[in-house]
Amino acid sequence: MENNFLKVLKNANFNRLWGSQILSVFCAYMLNFALSYKLFTLTGKSLSVSLLYVFYYAPVYILGFFSGVFIDHFSRRRILLITNILQAICVLFYLFIGNNFWLIYAIIFVYSMIDQFYLPAESAYLPELVKKEELPVANSFFNFASFGGLFFGFVLGGPIMLAFGVNAPFYLASLFLWIAALSAFLLPQDTPPKDFHFLKQDFFVKTKEDILENLRFIWSRPKIYFSMLITLFFMMIVAMMAVILPAFGEQVLNINLLNISWIIIFPIAIGAILGAIGVEKRIGSTGKRKLIGLGGLICGLVLLAVYFLARLGESTLFLPENLVVIMLPLAAVLGFGVSLVMIPAQTLLQEETPNQIRGRVFGAQKLLQGIFLIIPTVFSAVLADILGVKVLLLVIGVLILSGTFLSFFYRNNHKPVLAIEKQQEKTEKV
Repeated sequence: MENNFLKVLKNANFNRLWGSQILSVFCAYMLNFALSYKLFTLTGKSLSVSLLYVFYYAPVYILGFFSGVFIDHFSRRRILLITNILQAICVLFYLFIGNNFWLIYAIIFVYSMIDQFYLPAESAYLPELVKKEELPVANSFFNFASFGGLFFGFVLGGPIMLAFGVNAPFYLASLFLWIAALSAFLLPQDTPPKDFHFLKQDFFVKTKEDILENLRFIWSRPKIYFSMLITLFFMMIVAMMAVILPAFGEQVLNINLLNISWIIIFPIAIGAILGAIGVEKRIGSTGKRKLIGLGGLICGLVLLAVYFLARLGESTLFLPENLVVIMLPLAAVLGFGVSLVMIPAQTLLQEETPNQIRGRVFGAQKLLQGIFLIIPTVFSAVLADILGVKVLLLVIGVLILSGTFLSFFYRNNHKPVLAIEKQQEKTEKV
């Protein structure tokens, strides 16, 4: 029997969607690096960099549920095409703002508003392009792209700016987003899961009804809200760690901040790839929930190990350079654990959500992501400044272990059958 990895890679439509995602993620992180650099050089304050994340996640509160409803009534292929084109144009405005850092926030806000439609459409469209048994592998590839975009975006952002000037990332991002739009254009035509016309119905009344239906559906499905909470919780953890990463490199590892990419981010990406391979091999026999629990346990223990090693580094018996050597395998193990959590959780969410409301469920996930991330991101930066980055590592490690142990007590005690599921089953039979 042909390996699922090969089956997915031979799927031309999946490759088009994946290619669009790769370019989109790479551009996002490369722009993140370039804008963080520009803001810090303009203000000299870390707070200005933190506000970059605040303005990026703020549109989630405005469009989170609305975008999901929108996606369920319109072609997801067309949404992917239009959003890529709009973002390709949007990034070019950075070339004309000079040193006005408030305009940087304004543009990132608009860019993020467009993202509120792109990301849920992408997640909702993926299950239409691959078979159900291939979803874990497809999500693994999307996970590769996320870590790859993080790695190459941050690693190549600096050299690109040094070689071609500080504005080069904006030209390159626009070019790549146009290519991503072309990739979306080549995807097959899709039919909106729900027929809806603005002129025939009150859109806002219908939107309110759909939002309430969406909330009832999510709450009535333990597997869905469990997997969504796990995904959001780990996104929050990753955001908190990203905020303290520069301080960790400077205060704990005592390294040049440009080397963080190779000492921390690169091994995390390698570990994530190995973890994704492990998930594909074991997800059928081990089960998604057990893999999620194992991944959480690994991540929590790794962060506690880093905390205690950092404490040892305060003495002359354990020098920072020794911690740097140990950090390489620990970072890889951390990436491995993250894959064990994120891939099964996302796969479970996609499998359990009916196609006709899938866009709204992922829109809700995006909305909750903003709620989960903004406050912890700012709070972790303040906490790290007051108590130190080492204490925050301990806090994050304990949070992960606590969440993991709580998930062990989770039980799927009820399995309600909704009318929407029955409708989907009848449609599939016909």
